[in-house]
Order: sequence, then structure tokens, then C-alpha cells
Amino acid sequence: MITQKIKIWSRLAGTALLTLLLATGPGLAGETYNMVKSNSRVILHGTSSLHDWEMQLESMLCTLSFEEEGNRITGIESIRFTGNAASLASDRKLMDKKAHEALRTDEHSEIVFSYLSQAEFSPNGNSFKGTVIGQLTLAGNTRNVSVPFQGSFLENGQIRVEGEVSLNMTDFGVDPPTALMGTLKTGDTVRVEFTFFFERGNQEISASKE
Repeated sequence: MITQKIKIWSRLAGTALLTLLLATGPGLAGETYNMVKSNSRVILHGTSSLHDWEMQLESMLCTLSFEEEGNRITGIESIRFTGNAASLASDRKLMDKKAHEALRTDEHSEIVFSYLSQAEFSPNGNSFKGTVIGQLTLAGNTRNVSVPFQGSFLENGQIRVEGEVSLNMTDFGVDPPTALMGTLKTGDTVRVEFTFFFERGNQEISASKE
């Protein structure tokens, strides 16, 4: 009788374990990581005939998902970024006004980056780096851009991703802003610096194989 009960419990335990394995693996590809708004930053750096300038994008959202095997990240699966161009702000109100006019934020307020492909991805312990290609929509015009990045897994469970990319405003149909009757002219090239923090829960993950 006791032997029979042990066999029954063994079968039940085996069934439960199999169900758990099917539910949790292999891989967690497609799970979305959400941007932590309080710590994330996108800053535009530019030049002008009088002084260098910078503006920060104050309203934005970003999500991404990784390609994973087990609990190890092997690549980028998708990225989706949206920002409100009208939220670009500096410490100069005139600069803000001219930038919003140049970007035609009254007609095209949304900045969008949509992931297309992964050019490279290199994991190294608790860090990783790579390059992604995506479509960037700015001022109503869309262009393909290549964005290098590097990232790391933090002790608090968050993921930090940072990088920078240079863009020419005229590639997106944007005339570099001018002010003070043309005496202040901004340069065409803008350097976009980004730092994102992402979180998804309590599961620990590693960038490289053990």
C-alpha cells in the first residue's frame, strides 16, 4: 500500500515538473522590458555660431525585448522608442522656440525609432555591446539609422543601456534653426546621447553563457 502511494506521488511530481518546464522554458524571447522614466535620459548636443548647446527630451517611452536562451541573453529582438519633440527643452526659451519651429512640432510632434535588425551583438559576462539598425521618424520624415550601444546588468536588477549617434538635421528635412536676425546659426549635425534603464521583474539574467 505504501509502495503504491509512493509511485502515485512520484508520477504526480513528475507531471508537475514537466508542466513547469514547459511553462518557463526554453527561452523567454519576446518578454518586454520597460524603461524606467525617472533615470533615463536623451540629450541632444549641437553647435552654433555663438556657443554650443544642448536640449533634453523630457517626454518619452522605450521598450525592448531580448533574444534569450534559458536565462542568458543572446541578442536584441525588438526596440520601440517614442518621444514628444515638443518636450525638447534647454535653459534658453528662444532656443526652445526656434527648435520646435524647425521640427514643426505643431504638425509632427512624435519622434519614433522602430527596430529593423541587429548588426552585431557581443555579450561579455554581465555586460554587452552591439549595433542595431532601425527607422527613425523625425519631423515627419523617416530614415534608416545605425545605432551603437553598450549595456550592463546592475545589482538592483535593472538593465542600463547607453550610447550615442550623430544625425544631420537636413537628412530629415529640418533646416538648422537661426536666431537674432541670422547672427546665431546652428550647425547641421546633432549628437544624440542616450541612457536608458529598463526593468522587467525579479528574474536574474546574464549576457553570456555560463
